[in-house]
Amino acid sequence: MANWLLKTEPDIFSINDLAAAGVSGEPWNGIRNYPARNFLRSMAPGDRVLIYHSSCAQPEVVSLKTLKAMPELVDMVLLRQPRLSVSPVSDSEWRRLAQR
Repeated sequence: MANWLLKTEPDIFSINDLAAAGVSGEPWNGIRNYPARNFLRSMAPGDRVLIYHSSCAQPEVVSLKTLKAMPELVDMVLLRQPRLSVSPVSDSEWRRLAQR
């Protein structure tokens, strides 16, 4: 099982939109960045996913500023390559984020 972070803008596709799609899901399209596209192709059923809403006035749970202040997340792809809309999350990063 792998861990992933999917970054989206809530006015384009929110966690509520994903929930409304139900088990049939919704295609994650519009990805033009090759590394993000390749990460998306690496995803498999059973993988865990975090949804990160970017470009919103009020983050619901964890802000980018908060993430950057966590030394154990210094190598997180989201913080090193913030333009990627799909990125892997290590098990240790996942555990740390689950503590939030």
